[in-house]
Amino acid sequence: IDLNASQSEAWAGLANANILMGMNLIQAPDEAFQKARSAAEQAARITPCMPEALTALAWVRLCHNRDWDGAEEYFRQALKAKPSYAFAHNGVALLEIARGHMQEAIVSLKEARRLNPLSAPLEALLSRTYCMARMFKEAVETGRRAVISNPDSCIAHCALALGLIQVQRLEEAIDHFEKARQLSGESAVYVGFWAYGSGLAGRRTDAELGLINFMSLAT
Repeated sequence: IDLNASQSEAWAGLANANILMGMNLIQAPDEAFQKARSAAEQAARITPCMPEALTALAWVRLCHNRDWDGAEEYFRQALKAKPSYAFAHNGVALLEIARGHMQEAIVSLKEARRLNPLSAPLEALLSRTYCMARMFKEAVETGRRAVISNPDSCIAHCALALGLIQVQRLEEAIDHFEKARQLSGESAVYVGFWAYGSGLAGRRTDAELGLINFMSLAT
């Protein structure tokens, strides 16, 4: 952008980066999503109806504004313009999860994974969605694939851990929560999950320490 402020792709990329930072509490969500909206709107001004910009605006409405209908309309426009855009299918899946439609979310995630088969985060989100659909065997199997795909992915380790909890494999789950916490650089999200897992496993000292750390990171 510094070299060429008329590059709509760069503005859309900046929007996506801020969306992910807000979702993972790397930045304060209010700040991150406001930056994402501003960058996406700039991309849309330069290239009207740009699917990447429309998708970024949809993610902001979904994750920050909780505007399900507005998000759906932007995702619809983006996928009409670019049916092969995996990030849009990913967003539609989260929208379906927010609405409680787990089977529809699984369909959208499988399509996103088909379009981007090497994405560990997509595999991890599919694992989480299987958990929410109470398909625990599939959740664990998919979580393991995510970890194998990228052993350095904090999202993958956390997804596998959450599946393992559901099948009562708590000690193994704690190991993966610990890896997620370390790989994330002590992100509040993964410190919180580690504290949650520690509490379920009866590790009270670790759970209390994790809660204190989470509160200090999240405020």
